[in-house]
Amino acid sequence: MRINLFKRFKLKAIASALLMLSMLLMPVKGVLALDAPLQSLDINGVSIYTTVGGYNAGHGISGVTFDDVSKVLTLTNATLERIHASGDLDILLVGTNTVTATTDSSALLAMGGDITITGDSADLTISALDSASPAISIGDGGRLTIGDVGTVITVTVTQGFLVNCDDIYIVDGNTFNTPGGGDPPPPPATPTIISIGDTVVIDETADPQVLSNSGTGWTIEQNPYSGYQLDIDASLSPSIPHITFTGNGSMGIYPYNGDVTIQSNASSPYYESISIEGTILFGMGPEVGDLYLQGGILAGESIIGGDGDVFIGSELSKSWIGAIASDLVLSFGSMTIHAESVGLSGVPTMPDPINLEVVVQQNAVLTVVSDDNGATNTASILVLGGGKVDITALNVGSFTPQAGYWAWTEFTGTDMENLDPFVVDCVEGTDLLNKYILTTGEGSFVLESTAKALFQLGFNYDDSDDSRVVNGTVNVIAANGFKFVSGGYYDFSIEEGTEVTIELVPNYGYQYVSGGINGVPTSPEPGRASYTFIMPANHVHISAIFEQNPDIIDLETSKISAASITMPVGEINGNAELLIDEASEFDTTGFVAAAGDFEVGSYLNLSLNELIYKGSTTDAWRTGITDLNSDSSVTLSLGDDLKGHAEYKVIRHHNGTITELDATYDPATGTLSFDTDGFSIYALAYNDPENPNTYDGVLGSVALGVSSLMGLIGIGFVTRKKK
Repeated sequence: MRINLFKRFKLKAIASALLMLSMLLMPVKGVLALDAPLQSLDINGVSIYTTVGGYNAGHGISGVTFDDVSKVLTLTNATLERIHASGDLDILLVGTNTVTATTDSSALLAMGGDITITGDSADLTISALDSASPAISIGDGGRLTIGDVGTVITVTVTQGFLVNCDDIYIVDGNTFNTPGGGDPPPPPATPTIISIGDTVVIDETADPQVLSNSGTGWTIEQNPYSGYQLDIDASLSPSIPHITFTGNGSMGIYPYNGDVTIQSNASSPYYESISIEGTILFGMGPEVGDLYLQGGILAGESIIGGDGDVFIGSELSKSWIGAIASDLVLSFGSMTIHAESVGLSGVPTMPDPINLEVVVQQNAVLTVVSDDNGATNTASILVLGGGKVDITALNVGSFTPQAGYWAWTEFTGTDMENLDPFVVDCVEGTDLLNKYILTTGEGSFVLESTAKALFQLGFNYDDSDDSRVVNGTVNVIAANGFKFVSGGYYDFSIEEGTEVTIELVPNYGYQYVSGGINGVPTSPEPGRASYTFIMPANHVHISAIFEQNPDIIDLETSKISAASITMPVGEINGNAELLIDEASEFDTTGFVAAAGDFEVGSYLNLSLNELIYKGSTTDAWRTGITDLNSDSSVTLSLGDDLKGHAEYKVIRHHNGTITELDATYDPATGTLSFDTDGFSIYALAYNDPENPNTYDGVLGSVALGVSSLMGLIGIGFVTRKKK
């Protein structure tokens, strides 16, 4: 079965958090301002701008332009699927525009930034995939601005909800319409108060507010992604009192320079070490330490594990409770619980308790040992990617055991997001097809995923040489895993040990010159710009540097001395290879009829290839192209046998139809130019009416006069035809 919608949204949020936590839950110095410079911009999955590559003027999306200096995106009667930015997003509207999401990602996203929409006598209509999907998302604490002084624009959200849009500024004279139905936006934030032991360290209700603080070996301050972040230097403070967090926000805990113990709250009926009304996140990164909690965790929302291990109680000194939350998600780091009463439980809110949902993945292990109940008020326990759950208790509990995995997936383009694993309810035994082992007994439950862990594959994270893609695109074609799209960045989580197929595709006019996977040069495989590799047990960065390269002209006829072609935007990648040779074995009847009084001087075969080098000019992928969506411009320098006539016709036989194309002849250069969208057999016909007034004709008359004069005085010369 497919994973249900409720859990799918939770997994999406989890995936988003996991992909960012490794960069975010590190010791932070200072508060990040929301006035965030634009880092990247993509539309419909096409990269429009990055700080590394600049503006991609060849994006080919109708109605979209971008100013590389002001960083303003202009929409002119544009019909789009999504706009995703990392940093501030400034949009200028011209005419009537629409953004209609085709996935459950935000239709309009400014990751970590503000959105400002301006223009005049213009409008924008925004629609999410459905009422339960985000329509507009901005950075936490950001501002959504509609209009400017003296202008009139209308922005309408027809479906979906708004994320972090608590601060909406509508300039007088402008209009912002929100949907009348659908799911409401998240509830407004309630003030946060954080205490370590009996000492209040953060107080948003105070005047002035206390938004950061520090003590011996620890600091706590706001983080735009995790709410607040507590960094603990274990070398200075290996043990701290219990933590209490009121308000519906979230907090990350990052121990470093060793392991940290958090004491229990002896005055609480649950004797917990951490009590939080919102979400608790544990740090990720190579330097994160382990946490030892003398008491349990009482969370009103989610518990999200990190890279370090978390120990709740111990075999010799058990906690009263283990983990109480609406969701418990472990990835990489494990959790071990020794409890006297309840190991796992949902939130005991009245009158309707919230059942717990557990997800254990990425080789994490959840171990629960309880003298009483292993899991109460628990809806499901799901293992993915090598995750394992081991419960030993007097009463294991009643819940739905589930296992999931990501099958081989064809990623059909860079705008598709696929976060859904294939999930089944588990039965006792070993299931090779669905990749799990379930063993149960009196007082015991062990569920293990036999799928392997997933690791991230991505590019353009920063300016480092092993993750840059310049003047081209990386497409992940197929793999075992899922794709996450955010703010112009494409991250893929791929199962260790499985094959990955990618394309390294240059922009038009560029070719691949260097790059690799984690610094190891790539080797080409059969197929257009195709490369394959086996996903290692670590994160992968892809680099690909493309440099400018001219189009290729291959002439196999003396009728044409030189040629050039200009391709329309967005039609091909790499270079155009235009081949011109003399046509043979075809019916000339239609050409002769179309030529009329003109004489056919040559029949030519024009063929076009898309040319992408395999890392060098000696070998390439060639893809034949017979039809284009838009016209290309072709210029032919006529050979001696063809040039010099007064009038020309270009006649094309393509897909069974004879067509005369508009053509221009330049007698000064002897070139014939025309636009075409089809490549097949062409006829070049000419005509010389009486008294032609052409440059070549004048030269011919002069030459004839000189020749006659030389004949009269007895001087001769020999002319050889060029072969």
